[in-house]
Formats: sequence, structure tokens, C-alpha cells
Amino acid sequence: MQVATHPDPRTPPGRYDTLLGGLHTTPATIVHQGRQSGIQIALSPLGARSLLGLPAGELANLDVTASDVLGPFIDELRDRVRAAPGWPERFRIVDAMLAARCAAPVLPPPEVVHAWRLLQASGGTVSTVELAREVGWSGRYLSRRFNVEIGLSPKAAARVARFDRARHVIQRGASSPPSPPAAATTTRRT
Repeated sequence: MQVATHPDPRTPPGRYDTLLGGLHTTPATIVHQGRQSGIQIALSPLGARSLLGLPAGELANLDVTASDVLGPFIDELRDRVRAAPGWPERFRIVDAMLAARCAAPVLPPPEVVHAWRLLQASGGTVSTVELAREVGWSGRYLSRRFNVEIGLSPKAAARVARFDRARHVIQRGASSPPSPPAAATTTRRT
């Protein structure tokens, strides 16, 4: 994967066989010569400790070579996926290796987990004041813990959740047939 610009502008452009990126609120620009293939795994920040062995906050706004964090595990995963004869086999390899690595889940503090789940369930519409009240922490402490564990403040995470929700609505709309115009939807009474 060729990354032309990273979320952190201090990171120079680069080519990656395996890339690990944290949450960010600015885009990365990926370029290619017309075709590329690969597997993207979208990991919840709650799963970072289990899979990566560190809180998601340590990767906030970063793109790094995945082996810098996952070591030989990611090299073995990449090599096994490349050697597989087709996509179904590749996905089975990814599923099996990730499941084995996450056999003993390690979660952030329960208050962060609860706040994250509330934020996601609301689609990013719950206020940070309400989140703090719900978990029994001050807004400042919740923000500090969120930054460490998730990589974003609750407010920024809510923006990302709202963006993600809008993206899903647009994708669903693009894949379903268009609705008839309002004038064509009138009913006739007999």
C-alpha cells in the first residue's frame, strides 16, 4: 500500500506491506496504479489491547508498519495469506489467527468500555456530559482516559461515530433502488 499523506503530516509518504493505523480525524491519502488488493481489518479500539497488546491511544493519528507493533505474528499472517489459493481460504486464515491471538481478551477499564458502547449505540449523539455522568467520572477525567484508551476525546469519537453512521446510510442508499418521486407515491382510494 502506498500512502501519499498520513494523518500526521510529519510522517513521510511510504510503502507498506502491512499497515497499522490508529483512529484519526484527518484523512490519509492512499494511491495506486489502478488496481490493488488486500485485506483491511477494522478493529474496535476496545479490542486493541487484546490484539495489539497496547491501548488504541498509543496509535492515535499514526500509520506504522504493522510488524513494528505485532512483530513476527503479522509476518506469518501475511505470508500465510499470500500463499493461500483464494479469498475464502485467506479469510479463514485471518479469522483463525486473530481468534487465537485474542483468546484471552484484555479490555480497557469498564467505565471506558461502557462510555464507548453508549457513544456507539447513540451514533455519536450522546453528550460528553451525559457520558461522564453515566460512568461516574468527571468530564475531564473521562476525556483523559478516553484519549489514553481510545485515542480520541469523547467529543472527537462522537464526530467519528456520526461520520461513520452517515457513511453507512449513504452506502445503503447507493445499494438500494431509488425511491419513487413523492408525486408517484400517492395512493388511490376506491
